Amino acid sequence: MSKTRQSRCSVVYWVPVVLWMGVIFYFSSRTSGELGDLLPLVLLPELQWGHLGEYLILGVFSYFALSRTVRGNPNLWAILICLAYGVTDEWHQSFVPTRAVEGGDLIMDLVGAIIGVVLILLWKRIRSLKRLEESGC
Repeated sequence: MSKTRQSRCSVVYWVPVVLWMGVIFYFSSRTSGELGDLLPLVLLPELQWGHLGEYLILGVFSYFALSRTVRGNPNLWAILICLAYGVTDEWHQSFVPTRAVEGGDLIMDLVGAIIGVVLILLWKRIRSLKRLEESGC
């Protein structure tokens, strides 16, 4: 495969990451009232389900893209990408009326990313155990 074609194929794996970052940016641009109207069940402030869910998905997408395009172990890098985006997301929220920078939000972003990566690792482990079982070993 030519370098150009390989590069184009690699970019495809990052499309879900960038699109999902756009979704997060969209939600971060909404005021608290608008978010309550859009996602009434997700906005339990004491639980921060929105942050956890957004970054769980971003963690999964980032892991997938990294595992297909970068050599080495994507676990830590996927989490670091999510953490870095979470920091920029909190900064972005500081410009939105009724929104503020909150450390708890960033912690939930990080927890969501970690859970996303751990779920992938568990899924991969279960899959490999099933393959081993099917092969009779």
